[in-house]
Amino acid sequence: MPGLWKRRKAPERRAGYSDLILSALEANAATQAADAGKSAAVEAASGLLARTLGNARVEGPDWFRLCPTWLAQVARELIRNGDHLSLVRMDAMGQVTMIPCAHFHWHSGGPVEADWMVSATAYGPSGSWTRYLARGDVFFVRWSRLSLEPHRGHSPASLASLTAKAAAETERSLGDESSGPVAQILTVPDGAGGDDAEMAGIRSGLANARGKALLLETTAKGYGSVSDAPQRDWLASRLGPSPPAAMVQAAQAAYARMLAVCGASPALFTEADGTAQREAWRRWHLSTVKPVKALIEHELSRALGMPVQLHIDEYAADLAGRAAAFQKLVAGGMDVERAAAISGILVSGDG
Repeated sequence: MPGLWKRRKAPERRAGYSDLILSALEANAATQAADAGKSAAVEAASGLLARTLGNARVEGPDWFRLCPTWLAQVARELIRNGDHLSLVRMDAMGQVTMIPCAHFHWHSGGPVEADWMVSATAYGPSGSWTRYLARGDVFFVRWSRLSLEPHRGHSPASLASLTAKAAAETERSLGDESSGPVAQILTVPDGAGGDDAEMAGIRSGLANARGKALLLETTAKGYGSVSDAPQRDWLASRLGPSPPAAMVQAAQAAYARMLAVCGASPALFTEADGTAQREAWRRWHLSTVKPVKALIEHELSRALGMPVQLHIDEYAADLAGRAAAFQKLVAGGMDVERAAAISGILVSGDG
């Protein structure tokens, strides 16, 4: 009969909505990176920014108190979490302070940021506060803001997730390699060991040597049985971590890329020459510290309704550049005092 042996079309199978969600979760779990916040690069960059901003001098109204610890925490959490929120609180003496919040959730609001409402929780040693507040009642600053989620800050690690994954996984691999057993293996004649009194004495001597020289009987005669003697006489073989050179290089490269993502040059954390480190320090201040400081100043001024400025001594950061500018101006015929004023060579440079 015509068409009797015709290949039948396999029935179409469609995955349900729950199956698609489950597949997406499994794929995400399979490719999820290790916690990038535990990598050396993230801690190096966040720690450097925290120490830099924590050293700032605050200029604002007399009724506003701001401690270096709070500034350092804001800086650290900007790199680690991507944002920071604090409650603006006035105490019984009329002094306004900032209470950092560990958890917060924006509940409502449209494109106009002033209409947002947030639920924020601050923690202490044995208790916590939870407040439901308007946007104008909190301090909220973001490392990076995206149009799709304007109410969330995005950390460098989340924006460069592939680099963060490489940095975290290579360090984890090196850690796994280093956590392997470490031992010294000694060859002995077949049958020796166990409860043998002679071997027990040798083991005790090796364990308590602590750098002293030990005289041991040769194993070449097999302790009376030459046929059982090991091929090598008392030669120790080390068992311990041996990471591949390629893995070490990959970890170093990922470390450098993660620092760059956080706005820091690897030259700040390596044995680079003095010129490279001075230039890296200057770029760090100009391209990372000053923009972050401006974000914090703007948000503090908005939250308090009064101008607030953070002053950081950047004179040393750009001293070489100022000196070069001064030299060129004087060489071009400009008066020394005017050249000094223009180049900033005699200015404190704070700000």
